[in-house]
Amino acid sequence: MQYSLTRPLWYIFVAKVAAYLSKNLEVRLRRKRYSVLGALQLDSDVRALCHFFVDRGGSRVLRERFSRLLHMAQLLNVTSLEDAVDLWGSIAPSSQLTADEVRATLALRTDFKSQDVAKLKL
Repeated sequence: MQYSLTRPLWYIFVAKVAAYLSKNLEVRLRRKRYSVLGALQLDSDVRALCHFFVDRGGSRVLRERFSRLLHMAQLLNVTSLEDAVDLWGSIAPSSQLTADEVRATLALRTDFKSQDVAKLKL
């Protein structure tokens, strides 16, 4: 006997898996430190993961599930703290990250001094 999911159940399943995965990944990513190349790889991996789920789920709602991870990856991928402030200014209205979470994310970079990150005006 072969079972299959209906289309609405499939979309619900994909959305639940994406929500679980994005929350779990965010917790794990906050435990790591990133170099410039590590941040670049993280950005690439998060975009690929998001693209995978959007292709399978067929909904823009799935992109919103990964918005926090995408914004974290973008922030980690900046070359300077000034660029981070500029980026935060452009994504702040749509971002689900708070200013404190942005500072905590930027502090994960190995080449940014934590004192400089703490002084940022966001």
